[in-house]
Amino acid sequence: MAYQHILYEEKDEIGLLTLNRPAKRNALSRACEEEIVACLEDAAARHAAKVIILRGAGDLFCAGHDRGEILNQPAGEIRRLFHTSVKMMTTIRAPEEVPGDAHDRQALFGR
Repeated sequence: MAYQHILYEEKDEIGLLTLNRPAKRNALSRACEEEIVACLEDAAARHAAKVIILRGAGDLFCAGHDRGEILNQPAGEIRRLFHTSVKMMTTIRAPEEVPGDAHDRQALFGR
């Protein structure tokens, strides 16, 4: 599956999901969050990866949400953005234990 805001690859039962907006400090946009949800749902349905590592392209993991999508927006648009964010967060399931050597610019999610 091709994505515009993220990269995803799998090797040896490990998925690597990269936020790919380094010019925006990997800030989350609604489209980016929708891609993350689609990617994680696809990976879960295929059962090919036992763990997925989430990281950011460039020097930063993620600056948070893209403020350009929030400022001066009508309440309905903010509500839709909030629902997309909640869906992304509920799609991500954190592991019970994170390895001690996990790099500080990435997060690990397992099943």
